[in-house]
Parts: sequence; C-alpha cells; structure tokens
Amino acid sequence: MKITITVFILLLFNSTLNAQQDDYGPHKGRLKKSGNYRIELIGCNNYLEFYLFDVDTQAIDNSSIIGNVIFIYDAKSSLNKPLMHYGIDGFTVQIPTNTFLYCKPSFNVNGVIVTAKFENECQINANKN
Repeated sequence: MKITITVFILLLFNSTLNAQQDDYGPHKGRLKKSGNYRIELIGCNNYLEFYLFDVDTQAIDNSSIIGNVIFIYDAKSSLNKPLMHYGIDGFTVQIPTNTFLYCKPSFNVNGVIVTAKFENECQINANKN
C-alpha cells in the first residue's frame, strides 16, 4: 500500500512539474498549445520570432509552411503581416509598432490552420517598470 501511494505521489509531482514547464519553449519563449501543435514566441525589439512544434515539442521544418501574424492594437485597429522563414524551423516578422495589445500568428500546415493568441509581454513588462 505504501508503494502504491508513493508511486501515485511521484506521478502527480512529475505531471505537475511537466505542466509548469509547458509555459516556455526550447528558445525560452512563451509556448502556447494549438491542437496537435505548439507555437513559441520570442522577441521584443523590432522583430518577433515564432517556432512551430509538434505536440511533443519537436521542431517542424518550415519549408512547406506559410503564415501570417495579426497585430491587434485596440477594438478598431489591427495590422496583418506575412511571416518570413527564419532558419529551417522558425519564422520572423518585423513589429510595426510595439504598442499592440496582442498578436495572433497563424500557420498553414498541410491545409491545417494553427493559431494562438499571445499578449504583448514586452508592453506589459514595460508598464510594470
């Protein structure tokens, strides 16, 4: 009985630890889940970088993937920009102005649209100081 309880506690601890690690990706950026994919966002100064992963956080080759990002500034204004390939598994976009509230990258992966919403953490952190 003690062994069963110990194993249960260890499994619970391990799953809690893994859940906490899901917030940040391999590049130390914010990580969001979208269906069977994960999207990582890094960057604040002039450019954003996005990385697309499978559900196990394995990098996906970007050569056949296209995407865009919508920058939302307020209820009435937004700006749509195409994502450019960055290396073999990343995407990048120049930030028009860093006053956006949030952004929504979207990727077309073999006809499947993968998207997530990311708050502008750079602006949030600047407002805290």
